[in-house]
Amino acid sequence: MTGWIWPFDAVQDWFEGLWDWVSTSAVSAVSIVDTWVKDARKWVYDNLKIIINGVKTAVSGFIDTAVSSISTFIDTLWTSVNHGLGIVITSISGFIDTLTTSVSGFINQLGPFPVFL
Repeated sequence: MTGWIWPFDAVQDWFEGLWDWVSTSAVSAVSIVDTWVKDARKWVYDNLKIIINGVKTAVSGFIDTAVSSISTFIDTLWTSVNHGLGIVITSISGFIDTLTTSVSGFINQLGPFPVFL
């Protein structure tokens, strides 16, 4: 208050009251808007966090499934190749044994070789 004389001091009081009301309203409006912005920011953050965690879980699950599938494929392939090679080795071994037996039998049927001196 600047000390206006009567009756102007009532006008001054009215303007000061108006100024106090306007400034209080402005502070309240800013506070409300600030709360809205903070709530909106928190909502966006929370939803982005949910989305990012969901994508992370989906990608992690996909990678785990892919690695598991590749591991199973390689294990099955190794088992099949190992089994197939075992069959081939057994067959070749059996063939060589049969061939050796047949050749030995044929040679034994020929009898002793003549010796030329």
